[in-house]
Amino acid sequence: MRSLVTWGLAGIWLLLIAFGGVLMADPPWLQHLSRPGMEVESKSYKDYGDTLAYQGQYQAAVCQYVRALEINPDNNGALVNLAIVYGRAGAPDRGIELLGEALERDTARQGTICFNLAQLLEGQGKIDEAAAWYRRALGTEIDESLIHRKLGVFQMDRGDLHAARASFQLALAGQQDPLRPYYLMLHKARLLLDDDPEACRDIEEQLNQPLEAAALAETYDLGLIGRLNSRDRELAKTHNRLGLICARLGDLDGAIGHYHSSARIWPGNEAAVTNLPILEQARADRGTADDAARSGGIIAQASMTNR
Repeated sequence: MRSLVTWGLAGIWLLLIAFGGVLMADPPWLQHLSRPGMEVESKSYKDYGDTLAYQGQYQAAVCQYVRALEINPDNNGALVNLAIVYGRAGAPDRGIELLGEALERDTARQGTICFNLAQLLEGQGKIDEAAAWYRRALGTEIDESLIHRKLGVFQMDRGDLHAARASFQLALAGQQDPLRPYYLMLHKARLLLDDDPEACRDIEEQLNQPLEAAALAETYDLGLIGRLNSRDRELAKTHNRLGLICARLGDLDGAIGHYHSSARIWPGNEAAVTNLPILEQARADRGTADDAARSGGIIAQASMTNR
């Protein structure tokens, strides 16, 4: 009996030694078994980091993202968000460095990476570099109207009013496009479902096929989008910008039209209230192009609150 116990203990001891050797060797099959658990744990840290970042607790969020990447270095979402949070926490150079690394690794978030790179460079006053990265974000999951507005502001600051008007007109068209919310929803769904290859393939097919507003109207009430636009202050701000640009270019009719559109969307907004009476009086008194140019100069000073 005693010999059986002895042999049993010896067998357990040998099994423990063997298992320890397996752990030290870290064979591929063992890595494969532990992979799902690592991904789940890493995602939990990343999700908590997202919550902290949303609350403005950037230093605490950094800790969560770093832990998520220690557990799973392939967690690209954590890497991108870590870079963004570094920028918001006052370390833009580190954020730019990490976004450059993420750009090489993450094919699904190219627009998000380029857009945030542009924002960090813009914050450092590197406007030409920022504009180039904003342009690289066009045609991705980022709302193109937002990018065109960014570019339009740069062009206004540079004094290139014709280019700025073209950019804000593109922004306006995008903001009023009833298909825009649908495509933005698809892009967001692709990011959220990046661990589901079948769902991602279905989303890619929908993103790549042309979609007409009439077809979408068979399923959705596009009138709701129109009513939403009728109260969208961001749309009103785009009209304000175009009103200012038109006034500076001497196009009083265009300026008045944009400010009236802005006032309908956002009654009482400062730019429309301040500039409409000036422009309408200038149009009533208009006799020469010089009057229009002079009026444009007046509202150029009155409208800076729109920035």
